[in-house]
Amino acid sequence: MFNRLLLGTGLLAAACAASATPRGFTVDDLVRLDRTADPQLSPDGKWLAFQLRETDYDNNKGVQSLWLVPSDGSAEPRRLTAKGQTSVTPRWSVSGDALYFLSTRSGSQQLWTLPLAGGEAVQVTDYPLDVGTFLLSPDNSKVALGFEHFADCADLDCTKKRVDEQAAVKASGQVFDKLFIRHWDTWKDGRRSQLFMADIDKDGKAEASPAWISKGSTATCRRSRSGMPVNLRSRRMARRLFLRHELPARPNPGRRIWTCSWRRSTAAPHRAT
Repeated sequence: MFNRLLLGTGLLAAACAASATPRGFTVDDLVRLDRTADPQLSPDGKWLAFQLRETDYDNNKGVQSLWLVPSDGSAEPRRLTAKGQTSVTPRWSVSGDALYFLSTRSGSQQLWTLPLAGGEAVQVTDYPLDVGTFLLSPDNSKVALGFEHFADCADLDCTKKRVDEQAAVKASGQVFDKLFIRHWDTWKDGRRSQLFMADIDKDGKAEASPAWISKGSTATCRRSRSGMPVNLRSRRMARRLFLRHELPARPNPGRRIWTCSWRRSTAAPHRAT
C-alpha cells in the first residue's frame, strides 16, 4: 500500500513538472490571443476605454467587446459590454459620462450610447443600412455617419432594397465594367462609402433621415484595412469636419483630404489637399 502511494505521488509530481516545462509559442496560441485596439482617453484623462477581441474557438470567430480601465493603472480593467454582443469603436461623450459605440445587438450595426454611471445601452440610430463609421460633433448635437451606399440611390432605403434584391438572385456570375472590383475577400457590388450627417435630439436619438453630405462626389470615404474609422477627423473646437477620400477606378486609389462644415448643408465637401 505504501509503495502504491509513493508511486502515485511520484506520477503526480512528474505530471506537474511536465506541465510547468517551458514550451514554444504555437499557432494555436497565436489564434487564441486576446487583442486590444482603439484606445480612447476620457476628456478628463482619468479613464481609458478600449476594444478587446477575444477568440471564440469553437465557433471559429472573433468576438468584440468594450472595456474600461483607470489611466493610472490603479485597478483592473472592467467589461462594459457583454461577451458575444459585438461592440466596437468606443467614443467618449463631450461630458465624459457616457460612451458611444457601434454594435450589432439590434440585428444590424448601429450607433449606441452607454451611460457609465449605470443603466442599459441606448440605441441612437436605427437605419436600414449598417453604420460603418461615425464621428460626433464637438458639442455632441450632430453625428457624421459613413454608409456603403449606391451613388444613384436617393436615400438609404433605396440602397437597402437593391442590396436585398441582389442577395435574392441565385446566379453567382457578376459583370463589372469598371475598377475597383474586389477588396481582399469581398466582391464590390457598386456601393461607395458615403458621408451623411444627422442631428441628435434631446432624447439622444438621431434623426430618421440624415443629410447626404458627400452627394455628388465621385470619390469614396474609405476606412482602414482593420475597419477602424480613419476617414473622419475633427478637432474638439473645430467648425469643420475632415475626411479622407479615395479616388475610384484604381487598384491602389489615390488619397486626398477633403473638408466640409458641421452645419447642415447640401454642398459637397471641398478638397483640402
